[in-house]
This record gives sequence, structure tokens and C-alpha cells, in this order.
Amino acid sequence: PRPFRFTPGGVMGMVVGVLLVDIGVGGWLLSHGHSNAPQGARHTSSPHPVVATTVLIPAGASAFDNPGKASLAIDGSNSTDWDTEYYLGSPYLGGLKRGTGLVLNMGKKVSLSRLDVLFGSNAGANVQIKVSDAATAPAAGTAGALTTVARADGAGGNTEFTLSKPVSARWVVIWITKLPPRVGNPSQYQAEIYNVVLRGSG
Repeated sequence: PRPFRFTPGGVMGMVVGVLLVDIGVGGWLLSHGHSNAPQGARHTSSPHPVVATTVLIPAGASAFDNPGKASLAIDGSNSTDWDTEYYLGSPYLGGLKRGTGLVLNMGKKVSLSRLDVLFGSNAGANVQIKVSDAATAPAAGTAGALTTVARADGAGGNTEFTLSKPVSARWVVIWITKLPPRVGNPSQYQAEIYNVVLRGSG
């Protein structure tokens, strides 16, 4: 049999043929969306809509402990504070009551989205944010049963309470069920609130 010989024309024809095949396969891959990029890398998602909020100014404040100092928690100063009574024997208010707290009167129904609370420097407060739309302020004996919209355990320093969704509130209760130890007096327990900033609309 005659040996097979490459000719310049034959080689050029093979090269052209291979290029045409590569181009055809590449075009097919592109048309079917295949690439080496990770799946999803070419997709972008729209950012979540931002709900406009503003700082809400309470009309007043009261408290279940030390009510005469309650207004100091909303005076805008980080150097004045409202504090609970101090309790002995147990951080759970000495076993004397289920909870205590600060009551903020918004003056009308507002839509509440977030609270920033500046507690004392000692961590350890268990806190629930509760709300009410009632015409009168919550009483100490019934505040614990109000709707809880946010909570934090072991709180201390600046603590942010962000609600999962805005809620209607005329009264906002910062309800404390466990107290941190007092600075310099670890056998005594007391919570301090230096400042509260509420955000929402209304």
C-alpha cells in the first residue's frame, strides 16, 4: 500500500476543520449558558428596601423602682442615669419580685422599630422590651404579661434591640428580670440605664 503523506494543502485543511469544530462547540456552549464561572456568580440581587425611621422622643418616663430618677434615662446625657434599687442574695431581684423596669410614655401611638439602650458597664442584665397601646400606663403587677417584641440576655453597655417588624406602641417598657452585679459590690445586684434612643415613625 502507498504510505500516507501530509501535504501543505492537507495540513491546512485539517487546521481549518479543527478550528471550525472548536468554534461550533464554543458557540453551542455559549448558547446553552455553560461557563466555568460558579453558578450564581453572574446573578445580582436587589437590596432589601430600607424603611425610613426617625428618632422618637418620649413624652415622659416613669419606673417601678426609683421613679423620681426615670427622666434621667431619656435626657440625652450619657452621664446621668436611672437605676433600679439594689438587691441582695440573687441577681433575680433577690427573689422578691419577677421583674422591674422603666416605662416610656410615647404620648400617642407610634410605630416602633428599634431601641438603643445604654446600660451600666457591668454586663448581666436580662431584658425584655414590651409594648402596650392601652390608655393608661402599665402597672408593675401586669407589666410582665405585656407583649414582648425584643429581648437580650446578659446585657451591658450599649445594647441594640431591633424588632423583627415595626409594632404599634403607646407605652414602651424596658422590663428587667435579672440584674448585673454592682460595680465594687459583687454581692449586690442593680441595673442602670444611662440613655434610651427609640427609632420608628409616627
